[in-house]
Amino acid sequence: MTLGWQVLPEFRVVQHKKDTQTLRMIQKRLDCGIITVNHDDRNELRVRGINNLMKIVEFFRINKLKTSKLNNFKKFATVIKMMNERKHLKRTGLKEIAEIAATMNKKIKSKYLESSETIR
Repeated sequence: MTLGWQVLPEFRVVQHKKDTQTLRMIQKRLDCGIITVNHDDRNELRVRGINNLMKIVEFFRINKLKTSKLNNFKKFATVIKMMNERKHLKRTGLKEIAEIAATMNKKIKSKYLESSETIR
């Protein structure tokens, strides 16, 4: 069954362009991701794909975050686990992921949660 929505999580680290070497070191350590321009004076390491994102989750399970990002990481890890279990392919799992995502980072309300498809 197609739900008409996709879950496309990504992990990003942004640094000033003068610190691109730091991004390269992280990329090498994690063995995944691409480095691209984020804005004029910033670059980012971006990681996509469930297998690569599992590497990120494992890395931060071993190397605990000690910043305000810890709560977001836990939510991110939950979403990745749900996707690994293919829960995102069912309406209930997709809704749960959208609800989790709506509480992360800048707390942008999910268009999925506003969709008439969700209300049915």
